[in-house]
Amino acid sequence: MTDQAIGSDTRLQALFGIILVSQSMFNWSSPQGPWNDPSFTRGVIALAGCVLLYSAGFQLVFGQKGWIPYLRLWKTAPESIAKFTGGAGVITILAAIGMGSDSTLPPTFSLISLLFGLLLLLYASYAWLVISGPLREDR
Repeated sequence: MTDQAIGSDTRLQALFGIILVSQSMFNWSSPQGPWNDPSFTRGVIALAGCVLLYSAGFQLVFGQKGWIPYLRLWKTAPESIAKFTGGAGVITILAAIGMGSDSTLPPTFSLISLLFGLLLLLYASYAWLVISGPLREDR
């Protein structure tokens, strides 16, 4: 697949993902859905946006379509993968905590951000376990 084809798909996915996630920042009269809760509907729409953003981000970072970020796909030193993703996870969690105490933002937005930060920390711990921790392959 060419870089141009990946780029156009990626931009479109990222645009729709940003729109779907950013709608969770506003209190709008969303449909109640089958669960009779408008804020839950906003959260479900934002999760769909997160899926699109994840897919677009994967394509931008690794230059190919996929879902599982194998450690061999990274172009950096293996030891820095856990530090980079762990740092990004901590920053995202701290931002989510700050957003949770802000009364102007709906709680669904901080919950989506917290989920993203926790997933980054999970990936960082996996990378550490496999690269530097007890699960590394001794050569």
